[in-house]
Amino acid sequence: MSRVAIVYGPIGSGKTATCLELAERARSEVTVAGIITTRVLAGEAVVGYDCVDVSTGEDFPLVRLAGDLDDPDWLPLYLEKFVFSTSGFQRANEVLKASVASLGPRRLVFVDEFGRLEAWGEGLLKGVEAVLGGLRESDVAVVTCRTNLLSHVEEMARGAGTDVHVFQPGGSDELWALMKN
Repeated sequence: MSRVAIVYGPIGSGKTATCLELAERARSEVTVAGIITTRVLAGEAVVGYDCVDVSTGEDFPLVRLAGDLDDPDWLPLYLEKFVFSTSGFQRANEVLKASVASLGPRRLVFVDEFGRLEAWGEGLLKGVEAVLGGLRESDVAVVTCRTNLLSHVEEMARGAGTDVHVFQPGGSDELWALMKN
Protein backbone atom coordinates (compact mmCIF):
# COMPACT_ATOMS: atom_id res chain seq x y z
CA MET A 1 0.00 0.00 0.00
CA SER A 2 1.24 3.50 -0.76
CA ARG A 3 1.95 5.72 2.22
CA VAL A 4 1.26 9.36 3.01
CA ALA A 5 3.26 11.15 5.67
CA ILE A 6 1.54 14.30 6.87
CA VAL A 7 3.84 16.84 8.49
CA TYR A 8 1.78 19.39 10.37
CA GLY A 9 2.35 22.43 12.51
CA PRO A 10 1.95 26.20 12.72
CA ILE A 11 3.67 28.75 10.48
CA GLY A 12 7.42 28.70 11.06
CA SER A 13 7.46 25.33 12.84
CA GLY A 14 9.86 23.69 10.37
CA LYS A 15 7.57 21.81 7.96
CA THR A 16 9.42 23.04 4.88
CA ALA A 17 12.84 22.59 6.49
CA THR A 18 11.91 18.98 7.28
CA CYS A 19 10.92 18.42 3.63
CA LEU A 20 14.12 19.99 2.30
CA GLU A 21 16.25 17.83 4.61
CA LEU A 22 14.40 14.65 3.66
CA ALA A 23 14.54 15.45 -0.08
CA GLU A 24 18.30 15.93 0.07
CA ARG A 25 18.76 12.75 2.09
CA ALA A 26 16.61 10.65 -0.26
CA ARG A 27 17.83 12.01 -3.59
CA SER A 28 20.57 9.42 -4.09
CA GLU A 29 18.33 6.43 -3.29
CA VAL A 30 14.86 7.08 -4.73
CA THR A 31 13.07 9.19 -7.32
CA VAL A 32 12.33 12.51 -5.62
CA ALA A 33 9.62 14.76 -7.05
CA GLY A 34 6.88 17.22 -6.19
CA ILE A 35 7.03 20.75 -4.84
CA ILE A 36 8.40 22.51 -1.80
CA THR A 37 7.48 26.13 -1.10
CA THR A 38 10.12 28.45 0.27
CA ARG A 39 9.80 31.87 1.85
CA VAL A 40 10.87 34.96 -0.06
CA LEU A 41 12.39 37.45 2.37
CA ALA A 42 13.15 41.16 2.26
CA GLY A 43 15.50 41.42 5.20
CA GLU A 44 13.65 39.56 7.95
CA ALA A 45 10.17 40.13 6.51
CA VAL A 46 8.30 37.49 4.51
CA VAL A 47 7.19 39.08 1.22
CA GLY A 48 6.04 35.93 -0.53
CA TYR A 49 6.62 32.29 -1.34
CA ASP A 50 8.30 30.57 -4.26
CA CYS A 51 7.74 27.03 -5.39
CA VAL A 52 10.64 24.64 -5.99
CA ASP A 53 10.27 21.73 -8.39
CA VAL A 54 12.01 19.08 -6.29
CA SER A 55 13.06 16.94 -9.26
CA THR A 56 14.79 19.79 -11.16
CA GLY A 57 15.61 22.33 -8.46
CA GLU A 58 13.96 25.08 -10.52
CA ASP A 59 11.96 27.65 -8.62
CA PHE A 60 9.17 29.97 -9.68
CA PRO A 61 7.01 32.62 -7.99
CA LEU A 62 3.78 31.56 -6.31
CA VAL A 63 2.64 34.13 -3.72
CA ARG A 64 3.53 37.78 -3.03
CA LEU A 65 2.31 40.51 -0.73
CA ALA A 66 -0.66 42.36 -2.17
CA GLY A 67 -0.05 45.81 -3.57
CA ASP A 68 3.45 45.13 -4.83
CA LEU A 69 2.39 43.80 -8.23
CA ASP A 70 0.23 45.28 -10.95
CA ASP A 71 -0.01 42.30 -13.27
CA PRO A 72 -3.12 40.35 -14.39
CA ASP A 73 -1.35 37.06 -13.55
CA TRP A 74 -1.52 37.94 -9.84
CA LEU A 75 -4.94 37.57 -8.22
CA PRO A 76 -6.24 38.20 -4.70
CA LEU A 77 -7.96 34.91 -3.87
CA TYR A 78 -9.86 35.17 -0.58
CA LEU A 79 -6.90 36.56 1.38
CA GLU A 80 -6.34 40.31 1.24
CA LYS A 81 -2.73 40.19 2.44
CA PHE A 82 -1.41 38.16 -0.51
CA VAL A 83 -1.80 37.84 -4.27
CA PHE A 84 -1.38 34.55 -6.08
CA SER A 85 0.26 33.79 -9.41
CA THR A 86 -2.22 31.94 -11.62
CA SER A 87 0.63 30.72 -13.84
CA GLY A 88 2.62 29.70 -10.75
CA PHE A 89 -0.23 27.61 -9.37
CA GLN A 90 -0.86 26.09 -12.80
CA ARG A 91 2.81 25.12 -13.06
CA ALA A 92 2.85 23.73 -9.51
CA ASN A 93 -0.19 21.56 -10.26
CA GLU A 94 1.48 20.32 -13.45
CA VAL A 95 4.63 19.44 -11.50
CA LEU A 96 2.55 17.51 -8.96
CA LYS A 97 0.63 15.63 -11.66
CA ALA A 98 3.87 14.78 -13.47
CA SER A 99 5.50 13.61 -10.24
CA VAL A 100 3.25 10.56 -10.04
CA ALA A 101 3.65 9.86 -13.75
CA SER A 102 7.45 9.79 -13.46
CA LEU A 103 9.37 6.57 -13.80
CA GLY A 104 11.20 4.97 -10.95
CA PRO A 105 10.83 1.91 -8.76
CA ARG A 106 10.21 4.03 -5.65
CA ARG A 107 9.08 7.62 -5.50
CA LEU A 108 9.08 10.19 -2.76
CA VAL A 109 6.68 12.99 -3.68
CA PHE A 110 6.45 16.27 -1.75
CA VAL A 111 3.38 18.50 -1.50
CA ASP A 112 4.35 21.55 0.55
CA GLU A 113 1.81 22.89 1.55
CA PHE A 114 -1.88 22.05 1.67
CA GLY A 115 -3.40 25.29 2.93
CA ARG A 116 -6.59 27.30 3.08
CA LEU A 117 -6.77 27.75 -0.68
CA GLU A 118 -6.71 23.99 -1.18
CA ALA A 119 -9.35 23.48 1.54
CA TRP A 120 -11.50 26.00 -0.39
CA GLY A 121 -11.07 23.97 -3.61
CA GLU A 122 -8.39 26.21 -5.17
CA GLY A 123 -4.61 26.44 -5.35
CA LEU A 124 -2.82 23.09 -5.43
CA LEU A 125 -5.92 20.94 -4.89
CA LYS A 126 -5.92 19.30 -8.33
CA GLY A 127 -2.23 18.44 -7.96
CA VAL A 128 -2.77 17.07 -4.44
CA GLU A 129 -5.61 14.89 -5.70
CA ALA A 130 -3.43 13.65 -8.58
CA VAL A 131 -0.62 12.74 -6.19
CA LEU A 132 -2.88 10.94 -3.71
CA GLY A 133 -4.67 9.07 -6.50
CA GLY A 134 -1.50 8.23 -8.44
CA LEU A 135 0.74 6.72 -5.79
CA ARG A 136 2.00 3.19 -6.37
CA GLU A 137 2.53 0.60 -3.68
CA SER A 138 6.17 1.48 -2.95
CA ASP A 139 5.61 5.27 -3.05
CA VAL A 140 5.54 7.76 -0.20
CA ALA A 141 4.00 11.22 -0.40
CA VAL A 142 4.90 13.86 2.16
CA VAL A 143 2.14 16.44 2.52
CA THR A 144 2.54 19.43 4.81
CA CYS A 145 -0.28 21.41 6.37
CA ARG A 146 -1.08 23.63 9.29
CA THR A 147 -2.49 22.02 12.41
CA ASN A 148 -6.06 23.19 11.74
CA LEU A 149 -6.07 21.35 8.37
CA LEU A 150 -4.64 18.05 9.62
CA SER A 151 -7.97 16.20 9.78
CA HIS A 152 -8.90 17.46 6.29
CA VAL A 153 -5.64 16.13 4.80
CA GLU A 154 -5.93 12.86 6.73
CA GLU A 155 -9.45 12.34 5.38
CA MET A 156 -8.32 13.01 1.79
CA ALA A 157 -5.38 10.61 2.10
CA ARG A 158 -7.44 7.83 3.66
CA GLY A 159 -10.11 8.37 1.00
CA ALA A 160 -7.43 7.74 -1.64
CA GLY A 161 -6.67 4.37 -0.04
CA THR A 162 -3.27 5.24 1.40
CA ASP A 163 -1.65 4.25 4.67
CA VAL A 164 -1.49 7.52 6.64
CA HIS A 165 1.27 8.50 9.09
CA VAL A 166 1.32 11.80 10.99
CA PHE A 167 4.48 13.66 12.02
CA GLN A 168 5.44 16.97 13.55
CA PRO A 169 8.25 18.98 11.94
CA GLY A 170 11.80 17.90 12.62
CA GLY A 171 11.03 14.21 12.22
CA SER A 172 13.14 13.62 9.12
CA ASP A 173 14.71 10.50 10.70
CA GLU A 174 11.24 9.04 11.29
CA LEU A 175 10.18 10.04 7.78
CA TRP A 176 13.30 8.46 6.34
CA ALA A 177 12.52 5.22 8.22
CA LEU A 178 9.02 5.27 6.67
CA MET A 179 10.57 5.69 3.22
CA LYS A 180 13.01 2.83 3.76
CA ASN A 181 10.32 0.33 4.83
